[in-house]
Amino acid sequence: MSIFERTQDAEIAVLGSIMTDPSLLDDCPLTKESFDPEGINGKIFEVLKYAKRKHAEKKQEGDPFDPVFLHQLWGDKLDQVGGQIYLVKIRGSIVSTHGFDGYVKIVSEAHSQRELTKFGYEISNGKMDYAEAKKRLKEIEELQIDDGEGPVLFSSLIDSHGKLLAKRSQSAVEGLTGYKTGSEGYDKLTGGHQNGSYTLIGARPSIGKTQYVLNDMLATSCANNAAAFFSLEMKKSSVLDRLISITSGIDSNKIRSGRLTDSDWVNYYKALQIIKQANMFIDDKPGQTVEYIWRQAKKLKKKYPRLVIYVDYLQIVGTEEKSKSNAERISYVSSCFNQMKNDLDIPVIAITSVNRKCEERPDKRPTMADIRESGDIEFHGDVIGFLYRDDYYYPETELKGLAELNIAKGRDVGMGTVYLNFNRKNGRFIDMDKDTLYEMQKREQEAKRSRR
Repeated sequence: MSIFERTQDAEIAVLGSIMTDPSLLDDCPLTKESFDPEGINGKIFEVLKYAKRKHAEKKQEGDPFDPVFLHQLWGDKLDQVGGQIYLVKIRGSIVSTHGFDGYVKIVSEAHSQRELTKFGYEISNGKMDYAEAKKRLKEIEELQIDDGEGPVLFSSLIDSHGKLLAKRSQSAVEGLTGYKTGSEGYDKLTGGHQNGSYTLIGARPSIGKTQYVLNDMLATSCANNAAAFFSLEMKKSSVLDRLISITSGIDSNKIRSGRLTDSDWVNYYKALQIIKQANMFIDDKPGQTVEYIWRQAKKLKKKYPRLVIYVDYLQIVGTEEKSKSNAERISYVSSCFNQMKNDLDIPVIAITSVNRKCEERPDKRPTMADIRESGDIEFHGDVIGFLYRDDYYYPETELKGLAELNIAKGRDVGMGTVYLNFNRKNGRFIDMDKDTLYEMQKREQEAKRSRR
């Protein structure tokens, strides 16, 4: 059998397997461009993706690739991909879907080979300079199906963290209906993170969004749940530094420099034991797409039924789909997270950036209209909360260390404000004592009157 015939057979097997078991489409890393451009299989793949998405949006039951449903969506346009008879033939060619991953790999390798051949031709004919060639080669390498290492346990990272810290030191002169969160106030307000909920946490830069989410993840996982943190900005080592600082209470500057006191070292090793015992995962694979995150979450869900997903952060998550604009991409990514929380029946918590407009107002607390590239994002979110710290904008405030988590939207839960104490040195967020809060607010009111 020729390579061409083998590739064509693999493409048909991929399509047939997906039509036999629609859930395989969620795990499939291929795109329309992965298929031979001389054939129609790429178009068929696109038709299947569109049909499954529309089937989910319409909340219909049954088979998304039923010939009647496909005809309702496409009508006579189905003739462009061989028509109903050809699609039924493809579906009937599959006896078992067990070899799906192997078929996908064959299609992916053939795609890479085509691009390499094209690249070699362009190089030999002097059609690109060094910079262009280097960029193109990197793009071709990324075509190879590699879901990466995937989420790894934080505990697998901390075995060597003590040595790293020592090296730095030497070189340096209740009532829950959902999942427990990092705040009792939040739990009382919302009932915790609910299965099938999509939560957005927004704030301006440097307010403490990532630290808040790490606090939340630590509390969630320590309550016998699994949690996965998909980091698109920071490397594993940086996130681990922050997590250890939060868990141990040690100043983050000491963690970065390695300058720990004897009592710090005691707290450090206690923190390592806590992290080791928790099912907390992190994935910092570069260029993560929403489809990649979905595939990894699906794998984890099979092993850990009580799973919470954290994403840092929404606006830089990519997609395997083509988008006409940045706003369209972000809206699509957000809608996918909204579908994912339903399909996997898990809580999904995503950090979202907030634009500068809130800082131009007298009251600088962000609102839903301030979400960057908001589009449909505020519609997708079940719970939307915004972090605000008065001392970030007003150094003279009496509300030093006070952080507000303002719940602007709470579908099926609650709305209101959760008051937290934020320790900038170690990144900890803890519930603010009511008496302390009252005294702080009272002093701030008196200070405001004296400033007038």
